[in-house]
Amino acid sequence: MLLKALVFTLIVFASLSSNAVTTLGNKLNDSQGMWVQDKQKKAKKITKAQAARQATRSYAGKVLKVDLKGDYYRVKVHQSSGRVVFVMVDAYTGKVSR
Repeated sequence: MLLKALVFTLIVFASLSSNAVTTLGNKLNDSQGMWVQDKQKKAKKITKAQAARQATRSYAGKVLKVDLKGDYYRVKVHQSSGRVVFVMVDAYTGKVSR
């Protein structure tokens, strides 16, 4: 029974096209536990200045402080109304969230 299961598994793997195997290989985890595609995404971070610019496009005001916290920049913005808001900017994509 075990031999039949092994033969069946080998047949299934042999029937995969090389493209499917390549695609599967691209999605496998590396030794650090990160997806290969995620590693490529994380190759380039935006700068603090770019993060500040992205934040003020969505929340007008004066930038008081920019800190990198993991995968996000935390931007402190003082608005003309006197309100201080913290804006999160993705360090890789520049996407703004609050």
